[in-house]
Amino acid sequence: MSIEENIKKIQNEVDSIVPVKKRDGDVIIIAASKTQTEEVLKEYYKTGYIVLGENRVQEFLDKYDKCPKFEWHFIGRLQTNKVKYIIDKVSLIHSLDRLELASEIQKQCEKKGITMSVLIEVNIGHEENKGGIEPDKLMEFCESLKGFDKILVKGLMCVLPANTEEKIISEMCLQMH
Repeated sequence: MSIEENIKKIQNEVDSIVPVKKRDGDVIIIAASKTQTEEVLKEYYKTGYIVLGENRVQEFLDKYDKCPKFEWHFIGRLQTNKVKYIIDKVSLIHSLDRLELASEIQKQCEKKGITMSVLIEVNIGHEENKGGIEPDKLMEFCESLKGFDKILVKGLMCVLPANTEEKIISEMCLQMH
């Protein structure tokens, strides 16, 4: 299946889950660029979808210089010592899950004179091997972020439990809208 065919299939799935009248441009397809070559990414760009997500800092940096036309998101667990490498190159960090990381994002944003949009990662499956705030700690975590004026919380990124059925995912998406 070609990249264009895959995108059409995914877009149809999104359309079946989230009705157009409820979307209003809020649903964005983000392609994970993990392990993809520069050629594949350029082919993807030709389809008109321009948002890529990368989950490894070094791989992101390698691709960023080769594919500057994309809007980049960081979608992986982010180590505090790596924030400085991506802070002025990504438009959204999907994995804010601890105050130590928020402090480093704040510090690096102050150095660059920017504000960073983030998603708070929530581990709704309570899986020990995954990052994210436990759901019952979410409001407390949000309160603790009030003093970080260079961090703009845009929403949540929820880590689903392993083997979650497609029906549950669809229901969760509909409830969020």
